[in-house]
Amino acid sequence: MRHPSKPNSKPIPRRPADWLYQTLLILITAGIISTLFPHSPLYQPIDMPKLGDISREDVIAPFTFPILKNDEELAKETEEVASTSPLVFDLDLKATQDKLDQLEGFFQKVKGIGEVSLPESLAVLGRDYPLISPKAIGAILQKGQGVKIEREVKDLLSYLFSQGIVGSRKEVLGDRQRLIIIRNGEEGREITPKELLDLNSAREVIRSKVKGDFAQDDSSAEVAEEIVETFLFPNLKFNQKETERRVQEAIGKILPQKGLVLKNERIIGSHERVTSAHLEKLRSLAVARSQRERSFFAWSLPLVGRFLIVALVIALFSSYLYLFQRRVWTQFEKLALIAILLVFISLATYIICGSFGLSSYLVPVALVSMILAICLNAQIGIMGGVTVGLLLGVQRSFDFSSALVAIVSGAVAVYSVLRIRQRHQFYRPMLYISITYVLTIFLVETLKFSPFSQRIEFCSYGILNGFLSPLFAMGFLPIFERFFGITTDITLLELSDLNRPILRRMAIEAPGTYHHSLAVGNLAEAAAEAIGANSLLARVSSYYHDIGKLVKPDYFVENQTQGRKNPHTKLAPTMSSLVLLSHVKEGIEEARREGLPKPIIDVIQQHHGTTTMDYFYEKAKQMGADEAVRDKFRYPGPKPDTKEIAIIMLADAVEAASRTLTEATPARIRGLVKKIINDKFSSGELDSCEITLRDLHLIEDSFVRVLTGMFHPRVDYPSTTEAKSRERG
Repeated sequence: MRHPSKPNSKPIPRRPADWLYQTLLILITAGIISTLFPHSPLYQPIDMPKLGDISREDVIAPFTFPILKNDEELAKETEEVASTSPLVFDLDLKATQDKLDQLEGFFQKVKGIGEVSLPESLAVLGRDYPLISPKAIGAILQKGQGVKIEREVKDLLSYLFSQGIVGSRKEVLGDRQRLIIIRNGEEGREITPKELLDLNSAREVIRSKVKGDFAQDDSSAEVAEEIVETFLFPNLKFNQKETERRVQEAIGKILPQKGLVLKNERIIGSHERVTSAHLEKLRSLAVARSQRERSFFAWSLPLVGRFLIVALVIALFSSYLYLFQRRVWTQFEKLALIAILLVFISLATYIICGSFGLSSYLVPVALVSMILAICLNAQIGIMGGVTVGLLLGVQRSFDFSSALVAIVSGAVAVYSVLRIRQRHQFYRPMLYISITYVLTIFLVETLKFSPFSQRIEFCSYGILNGFLSPLFAMGFLPIFERFFGITTDITLLELSDLNRPILRRMAIEAPGTYHHSLAVGNLAEAAAEAIGANSLLARVSSYYHDIGKLVKPDYFVENQTQGRKNPHTKLAPTMSSLVLLSHVKEGIEEARREGLPKPIIDVIQQHHGTTTMDYFYEKAKQMGADEAVRDKFRYPGPKPDTKEIAIIMLADAVEAASRTLTEATPARIRGLVKKIINDKFSSGELDSCEITLRDLHLIEDSFVRVLTGMFHPRVDYPSTTEAKSRERG
């Protein structure tokens, strides 16, 4: 075996535009995340002292500035103004006038009744005014008494309508005991809730008034009361729009300041404990300073600072990918997946913590680590968790506790999904993440001397997060697999089902190739486990690596049975080579029709690399061809570019060659395996993948172990006749 001067890893080729795309993606991601910071004042410095800290120096007011009310004070004052602002009601002038006209019409009809037609007229009035009794109509017809009743009714009803009436005071006001403005057009008057008339209180006013005006005539009082109540109706309408306008106008008059700090006045002294009053003055100073410095630099510096902080965190993650995960770094779709996850978790933080004001322990940070570990690898999952933790801490005003909990839970989430091969196994991460959240949150909050009730509340948030994160991951995985061309172990397990139509077809139409593929799968899986590669990908890809042979299965030796003529005997060597070459192209097309993922298609395309079909090449040379035609007998490649494909190439060659062994002893098996691996290595077929000499030795040992088990010696049982003769003897 030829030993290279340095590890066998060939740099991945790069396109000139890669750096541009990657840089733009980083900048766009950082820009989006930096806009998702809570809407706190941009001018507030991040080193503002906290309540209870000790001031390290004297702070003197450089100029006179107002002390601003804090958010709680403004909210309380706003609520008070809104609850005391008057309610506006409008008189329905048109409906009122219509009712007064109806009253006038009633009296005119009564006056028009003649002596002759009195019964008929009374019947008509009874139909038109069913609530007015004939007794009342008769009283109005009396000359002296009728005039007085008419005048009393009109005056009293006009007065009540001018005051304004609602249907029910309780239904209209409810619990809102606020002043009331009754508007008559543009003019309005202000009354208290007790002064507002409803139908019940208006009837009390009517009874009191008529009893006073008809003190000596109870009959006329009853008639007047009956007629007024008949035409009485609520003529006030609540004006919601005007009420809200006045509320907003009153809120707009609330002063934002509650005092002054004079120039050269000491705000806080050195070694003095910071109180809430000190913080109010310091924040007010920051606001006043920002208002005095309206330059573009003063306005843009906080924005630029946030962007640079976020960009720095993302750049650290990108540096890790560039240095240690070069294959992921060069695949833009995988970088896009990472960017989307970072933006998603920042948006979730903005909504959960910013919009709803909930705890940061509800942000599903473990979701990012889980998806990255399943879709890419565990190392990226852990680094993604660290990145998300740093972004969460930055977004939460440099809260170290939030960042620590996020990083720890992310690392445990990666560990919990390492062996997930089926979707129902997501219940295990739920348990692990929930326990991690509870322990970490309780420890952090205990060190912060949080109240015990608050610790229990935060731990319950962690349990909820631990259950929701795996559920979200399980839901998002199929979407990411489809749109980003990522193949997870779950998908590979689904493809490992030997009852899939393409594999069942191979078992029937090309049984030799089918059993060869299963054997290659066993060899590849063992070798991948030995060197730490993806053993599931190696095994499943082996099942499909030769599906192109289904087009012409009889042209491949493993499918040729004894007694049947080899079809290659009638073909020229070059034609035979074309048939063999075509199984790679046919396999790729068949894989695409079956919807197989890209890693398996890569195996089909690369598992022969650029090796030569030596049998047909030597046959062509025997027929007079020169060595220049060697390229016609060479597979087009490319060479294997991953460890898994290299393993499958070696397993494919070893399994096929092992069938030629007449006496499969362990020594002969090892010699055969060593020779094939040396040939592939020496010919440069393994130059494009990151496989080391140590890996090749481990692969050799695993191949020998598996093949020795396959070719173990068997007992030579005697035939039935021979056994019986032995029994007689």
